[in-house]
Amino acid sequence: MELIGKMEHGPARRFGDAEVYLFLSLLKEGGKISRRGAAEYLGLGEGSVRKIADIAKKAGLIHVFQTGIRMSDYGDEFLSGLPLRMVNMEPIDSVVGSSQQAVLVKGMSYKITNGMMQRDAGIRAGSSGCTTFVIRNGRMTVPPDWDADRESPELSELIRNVSGMAEDDVLIIGGDDDPPKARTAALTAALELL
Repeated sequence: MELIGKMEHGPARRFGDAEVYLFLSLLKEGGKISRRGAAEYLGLGEGSVRKIADIAKKAGLIHVFQTGIRMSDYGDEFLSGLPLRMVNMEPIDSVVGSSQQAVLVKGMSYKITNGMMQRDAGIRAGSSGCTTFVIRNGRMTVPPDWDADRESPELSELIRNVSGMAEDDVLIIGGDDDPPKARTAALTAALELL
């Protein structure tokens, strides 16, 4: 899924669709936020956040005020309509990185073959990688064939309880030692499924 189009001119962007989604989800969760606060959360400079805000404002997704930035009703509807949800979990030993971010993608397990595409998307986004969990036929696996229900029932129960995963759902966990990179990795991989 592409949230932003290609820029016709100007300097290369230091952000992508994942950062735009993260920016919008941050607004949805927290109400108003400053550009500085958004820059720290995203791991970007304030100039990049200003450009993200410009793109989102032109799309009608946000309102920009002197006191901060707020999500518009349309932006809230747009974000709620996507089959994505950020899931905060404690770090899992079997996932790379001391900082981890999970993203639940509803009903997309049929798009997952072996999880390498998601891992590679995370690496391209600048992180250590991503680990993908799916539920098919009632079983939680890490594709292509690691059965989490059988091999680590405590882990699969924890993931189900925290994420709310159901049949045909995908949970992508991005990992890195830098929290913004872990978030960007997970979302980059998740957005490629849409």
